[in-house]
Amino acid sequence: MKKLLLYTVIGVAGYQYFKSKENREKATDALNKFYAGVESWISKLQQSNTSGRS
Repeated sequence: MKKLLLYTVIGVAGYQYFKSKENREKATDALNKFYAGVESWISKLQQSNTSGRS
């Protein structure tokens, strides 16, 4: 039951946060940077794997 309350509080806080356009843009920017970093890391990993095999 405590977990449900916690998730509800997080959900409401998140909703209030994302209602603000400025915060939404900041979060989107941060996510885009994060995914770009993950993608470059994955491509580096794949390159090192293929060069290691040949």
